[in-house]
Amino acid sequence: MNNSIDNDDIKLQLIEKVGHIIMDRPPHNYTDLKFLKSLADQFESCQSSNLRAILLSSTGKNFCAGADFSKGGVGSDDPQDIADSDIEPVKKFERDTNAFYYQALRIINCNLPIVCLIQGAAVGAGLGLALAADYRIGTENAKFSAPFVKLGIHPGFGLTYLLPKLIGHANATDMLLTGRRVLAKEGLSMGLLNRIVSQDQLLNTGIEIATQMADNAPLAVAATKKTLNYQTVKKVQKILLHELSQQVQLITTKDAAIGIEASLNRTTPKFSGQ
Repeated sequence: MNNSIDNDDIKLQLIEKVGHIIMDRPPHNYTDLKFLKSLADQFESCQSSNLRAILLSSTGKNFCAGADFSKGGVGSDDPQDIADSDIEPVKKFERDTNAFYYQALRIINCNLPIVCLIQGAAVGAGLGLALAADYRIGTENAKFSAPFVKLGIHPGFGLTYLLPKLIGHANATDMLLTGRRVLAKEGLSMGLLNRIVSQDQLLNTGIEIATQMADNAPLAVAATKKTLNYQTVKKVQKILLHELSQQVQLITTKDAAIGIEASLNRTTPKFSGQ
């Protein structure tokens, strides 16, 4: 592999045995299908090489603020989407979201240890990407949220499995049913973060931890990660199907329209229960 590889909004830099994947869509690193596919491609590229660990980071103000609903959510501006612009909206939502979650599974299934660097917000799919990592380092301004209920829709990206697995049922229930934002210090106490460092220490600390993992016996590291994540991919795959079915049902409700509009306009939604 080359020492530096660019792929649209996803960059890859090699640091000895560590593949440093950089999400480069500042300031918020919003996700869509094309973006997540490029990210999953880079993860698989690292796995097929002689690399032994992955460091995931992003440029800009926020680590990843999730899907950009002002541009249609998880869909993309690929030619196929443009050609299919007359597809019934719910069918298109279901197709795009299902394809989006397939890319998420490719990342969750990574057999290399993953260290994630988080500055600013990790929201929705951004939170899901952080949870796909094995070790999370955040700055003092890191914050986490899964505000799906504030949008009138069901959580996705496997969060209804991944979040309670990491921080426990009570904490996950709190986050998912309130949609509230969890700041760095609370995230550290919950287990969302392994460490908090200053912004100027973030990259070097990440390289240090990823290198420690990469310096160990690679077969032993891979086997240990597989045991720690035993059946995780199968369980996430199953929960993703359920999450998608619920999202498809709720996306057509009045509450979803109210929630998404309020989010775009930065107002407080007044839900009707319809």
